[in-house]
Amino acid sequence: IEISLLAQSLGEREAEKALTLPQGALGDKKRVSHFFRLLNGEMMMHYPHGKLFVADDIQEETRRFCDRDAVPTGPLPGKKMPEAQDVAKVLEEPFYDAKVAVRGTRRYAWVFPEAIEGHYVEEEAHYHLRFTLPKGSYATVLTELLAGR
Repeated sequence: IEISLLAQSLGEREAEKALTLPQGALGDKKRVSHFFRLLNGEMMMHYPHGKLFVADDIQEETRRFCDRDAVPTGPLPGKKMPEAQDVAKVLEEPFYDAKVAVRGTRRYAWVFPEAIEGHYVEEEAHYHLRFTLPKGSYATVLTELLAGR
């Protein structure tokens, strides 16, 4: 999310320079329909259940992401964790740790909230927000993103 927000605020080329990524690694915002940027070599997983696969056609995977058919994953290091490839691997490698003695896996890096409801309570000067997230997701991450932090 932070990489996508950086690309959105600075522009693709400036964000690539700041992250020391090869030119073109963040794509072209004119060709993507969502602020979230998928990277070449990203490990994707069918959503909400399914197998892992490598994103090698960013346009197609972005379409599937927008259709909620597939989402990127993040590494949970271990001996048999499937590694990303290409640009995605460059960004993930600092988090790989071969010393971790567990098997290792990957987890959804993006989930879709469900049953979103909200209303402002004027006498309390509070906004009440309700939503449901899949197991293992963090509401604090969603609320921080909504708050612009």
